[in-house]
Amino acid sequence: MTRLEEVKSNPRSWSQLSEYERCGHAYYLNRVERVWNRPASWLQFGTAVHEACELWERSGRTATRAQAAEWFVSCYVREMAKTLNETPNLTFWESSGPYRGEADAVRRYHVGIEHVNRYIDFYESPKTHDQVIWITPEGEPAIELEFNVPIGNVQVRGKIDAIVDHPKKGLIIRDTKSGSKVRDASQLSVYRSAVEELMGVDVLWGDFLMTNRGTPTRTTDLTLVPGSEIIDRFEAMDQGVKAGVFTPNPGENCARCSVRDSCEFRKDGE
Repeated sequence: MTRLEEVKSNPRSWSQLSEYERCGHAYYLNRVERVWNRPASWLQFGTAVHEACELWERSGRTATRAQAAEWFVSCYVREMAKTLNETPNLTFWESSGPYRGEADAVRRYHVGIEHVNRYIDFYESPKTHDQVIWITPEGEPAIELEFNVPIGNVQVRGKIDAIVDHPKKGLIIRDTKSGSKVRDASQLSVYRSAVEELMGVDVLWGDFLMTNRGTPTRTTDLTLVPGSEIIDRFEAMDQGVKAGVFTPNPGENCARCSVRDSCEFRKDGE
């Protein structure tokens, strides 16, 4: 089986959908050709923040902040080592604002601990400590829930950071974000469909917990995000991939595209 045939037959995911809709050719270079990706410290940073927060939750929120910091550092160092093994020259790494590759890598070592502490601050606050992790019908905490379910005619896989039992709103799908912004609530709607398919439970609300400030976004009523729209988007993407349609979309996204060095359609001047 060729790599293209494998990609055509694989389940889809939210990250694939986002990438394909942003630029089909970038999707092709990344997932079919598997060209070199320009490294960015924010990727390892995000992985490490997620892992530390997950382990803190799995401790029943009893782990100390020092333990949580150790978990972040351990994961960050491990993930950075993997990427440095592939691209040891940090001058080739992405910059983040005024911080170039090496400076950004060092900076995030310290900033990540602050993000983890803000996550803990939120759940230890007297105002929000009663927002607890939901226990699934199987008796497991709803943390990092993996799924592989049909959405419309497309098999979709992914992982849900957490489902929180809110004292006023009931169940909330909560995605942890270590970045500074989110695009829209469509990702949460995908997770809603997955939870209903897996457990027969309809979660009506969702939000993003932003670790850069330690608070969630405004809670979104997921019933306002049409399930049919999500199905249409996945089916259009799935049909496009299977038909070998990978349309380039050069423009403002080129500047941050991780495979831009291999792209013949890259916008001039980027």
